[in-house]
Amino acid sequence: MNFPTIAQAKYHLKKLVDLGLAEQGENGAFTATNRKFGILRFFFRFRNSIYPMSAFYSVFFALVTLLLFLRSSSLEVLLLGALITSKEVADTYMFFAMV
Repeated sequence: MNFPTIAQAKYHLKKLVDLGLAEQGENGAFTATNRKFGILRFFFRFRNSIYPMSAFYSVFFALVTLLLFLRSSSLEVLLLGALITSKEVADTYMFFAMV
C-alpha cells in the first residue's frame, strides 16, 4: 500500500483490528475477517461488479406477477404484483443512488 513507514502500516492495521475487520494471529500476522456491514449487506458481488439484491427481487416479482396474471387474468393479482414490483424497483434505484 506504499506507506512511507512501517509504523503507519501498523497503526492502520491496529485500527482495523479495533473495528473488528482484521485479526492478529499469535505469530503477529494480520488476516482480514469476512464481515458484511452497513449498506454493503444489501449488495453482492458478481465478477467485477456489485449489484443490489433488490434488483433481482424486482425481476422475480415482475415475472411471478406476469405468470400469475396470465394464468388467472385477475386484476387484483396484477395490481398487487405491480405494487410489490414498483416498491422493489424504487429500492433498487435508491441503492444505486447510494453507490
